[in-house]
Amino acid sequence: MNKSRTIRTTDDKSPTGLKVRQQQLMDFLLSGNPDIQQHIAQQGKTSTQSRLGIYRNAYSSRLRDVIDIDHPITGTYLGDELFELMVNQYIQQHPSNGTSLRHFANNLPDFLGQHPPFNDNLQISELARFERILLSSFDAADANRISLPQLSSLPADAWPTMTINFHPSVQLFNTHWNVVAIWQAITQQTNPPAPEQCNESWLVWRNSEMLTEFQNMDNIALWMFHQIKAGADFATICESLLEIVAEGAVSAAAVDVLTRWINMGAISNIGTDTAVVRST
Repeated sequence: MNKSRTIRTTDDKSPTGLKVRQQQLMDFLLSGNPDIQQHIAQQGKTSTQSRLGIYRNAYSSRLRDVIDIDHPITGTYLGDELFELMVNQYIQQHPSNGTSLRHFANNLPDFLGQHPPFNDNLQISELARFERILLSSFDAADANRISLPQLSSLPADAWPTMTINFHPSVQLFNTHWNVVAIWQAITQQTNPPAPEQCNESWLVWRNSEMLTEFQNMDNIALWMFHQIKAGADFATICESLLEIVAEGAVSAAAVDVLTRWINMGAISNIGTDTAVVRST
């Protein structure tokens, strides 16, 4: 490693002393507080101030890159000036506190929804939240997926007690803005539509080809999603659907949604009173 970029303190190595110096270094990285300078050993011809400056710039640059990689669509939507403002303010208020940077920007949607000038346009926060859900679905654990032939092989008397389990990557994205349309337009390098308030629910999942997908959910699918997450069996799901579906159409509607989800690769397994049916 280049010695001019190595930070070595002159203090004792006791746990207490090390903790204080670490905090002083973090204060310098975030706010420029110079208290740490007197504890940095001189090395080579590069001044202590210059070496610390290099370290500070590298720290900020790395965190900026993380946000840029995780939120490319939000960054494009904001434009360069607002993006830089967002990055600088976010790093100040949410410094990295973990060994992995994968989750560094987890709080970015909330930050955008709470701080000016970004909270004057709440679709920005929702757009960032959509990008984080896409990321977490991609990072989710893997699991087998059930097939339609396996579902069809269930005996008729097993259907009422059947329970359904989503693939670990499946998530629900609820939004009050047309941010998915905005995300799609920017992804396709076209002008995004004007922000509009609308209540939308989207199912997000990672398919068998390791690609993250999303699909708009109608009322029946959304109703079933919440019932499944609550652990309801198929009979209970159908009974609850009577509140929004005509009695004679309930079973067909439920099977249609379940079939669609299986074809999408969103169902990991189904359970009955006697067994759990898994993909083979």
